Amino acid sequence: MKPHTTPVDENKLSQMKLIFHEIQTIYDAGTPLFTKDNIREVGKQLQRFQKGERDGGNTILKGVNGIDYEVFIEPRSRDPPRENEHVGGSKWIIIYSSIKHLTTYIDVPFFNLQSAYLPMRIVAPIALLSNRPEYTKPPAPPAPPAEDFGTYQALEREWRTSQHYERLQEMLATIVFPFTLTKVIGLALGALVIRSQVCESTVLQHALVSALHSTLVQRGILSASSKQYVQDPIYTQRDREILHSAGLTVLDDPQALLDLDESSVLFESKTDD
Repeated sequence: MKPHTTPVDENKLSQMKLIFHEIQTIYDAGTPLFTKDNIREVGKQLQRFQKGERDGGNTILKGVNGIDYEVFIEPRSRDPPRENEHVGGSKWIIIYSSIKHLTTYIDVPFFNLQSAYLPMRIVAPIALLSNRPEYTKPPAPPAPPAEDFGTYQALEREWRTSQHYERLQEMLATIVFPFTLTKVIGLALGALVIRSQVCESTVLQHALVSALHSTLVQRGILSASSKQYVQDPIYTQRDREILHSAGLTVLDDPQALLDLDESSVLFESKTDD
């Protein structure tokens, strides 16, 4: 017996292909997916959700084609997170879609024609955890903030004795800039504490921001008054306390993108998108 398959909606599939082609054409013509004005406007709407003024419902978002779309924002789930999920500190987050994401085929039944053009959407934050050991351990009792930061410092000290850190310093020694930079921004580097465990991989990403900042200040490429910022809406209050102790200033979404300019050093966590 052949397995049952859902018939493909050929009309919708045809619409999808036309939309993908249109978005790619708009992008290839030089239209940016993100402008600061658009980011700022979505940020204002995000704040209304964050303050509890809204829990889902209709809102207006601008597409890459310059058209405003009324879209429905799903209410936050009241169910506790599942075993492989981590809910961050923010109630709502902005999802930023790359050109690849906006023009990639997905299952036809799940394709939403109303939001197809949107480079930014507002959703409730849930991060799926991998099968790595630090993510699959049973939750432990929360450690005191000083202990969390002590673990962070120990991991950072060990990394600064590694060959990876030496190679980083060798690379930075070759960099020349014609003007002085003013800030280092780390974007979407991940939560530091998962299931009450301080995670080595995300600690090292944040340690890299600090290493970039300190080295470039020493070389005179960054001004002595320069700042080091990080932004990830998945940060919990516990993460924020660690980062504050480490000398990193946490920005609320989408402020890092609004502050980003030609005098900034941007370090972004790599994704598959």
